[in-house]
Amino acid sequence: MSQTRPNALKVWLRKRLKPRFITLHDVKIATGPDDLTKDIRKAIYAESYEASEARLVRRNLREDDRVLELGGGVGFVSLLCAKICGANNLTTYEPNPTAVAMIERNFALNGLSPNVHQAAAALEDGKTEFFMNDNVFSSSLLDRKNEAKPTPVTTCDIRRLVKEHSPSVVVMDIEGAETDILPHAASASVRAMLVELHPHIVGQASIDTLVKQMEDVGYRITDRADDKVVLFERRSTA
Repeated sequence: MSQTRPNALKVWLRKRLKPRFITLHDVKIATGPDDLTKDIRKAIYAESYEASEARLVRRNLREDDRVLELGGGVGFVSLLCAKICGANNLTTYEPNPTAVAMIERNFALNGLSPNVHQAAAALEDGKTEFFMNDNVFSSSLLDRKNEAKPTPVTTCDIRRLVKEHSPSVVVMDIEGAETDILPHAASASVRAMLVELHPHIVGQASIDTLVKQMEDVGYRITDRADDKVVLFERRSTA
């Protein structure tokens, strides 16, 4: 499926008129000055915001899927999933309270209610430090040395989440923490995992190790939107 970007005039008009929301792939996203950072708004105007994730979701998600999303951002990918498989079949875990508010606002704009939990997927239940940045997409469980403020957040054991929610698809964008979490999401119920990889944060060697770990637990990359956004699918046991 090809990606069509808006022409320069359309982008210029959006910057000039500053619309309160923009519709991308039948999803409305609030774009007012109180809704988004300047950088995210600019990306949405150009229709480059999470474009790779959108391509893989639209290519691979099925109407009968149940989705566990780890890292919800502003809710754009969440809403794409909800539009395909239904909001009742989507559960999101997002530790950043600013992002949770964005998700709730954008779901309301689309006439839907999110099932979103303000917590981070981890390797055990409890509390940990989450490094909160004014830029939602620079916030992470990893200390990226970017002036982020360490903030205590609730953590949920990824194995427990998979067992409780029985997803068929896991969608993950957790700013580098995928190298710790992703292999533990492997389950007989999970047919696919759509993941944004972050080699610029953890290093390419860590990503290579992760891919090998995923192969060891029965998953291989079968689709990719680019070098960072990939789809792991569980190998058939037939």
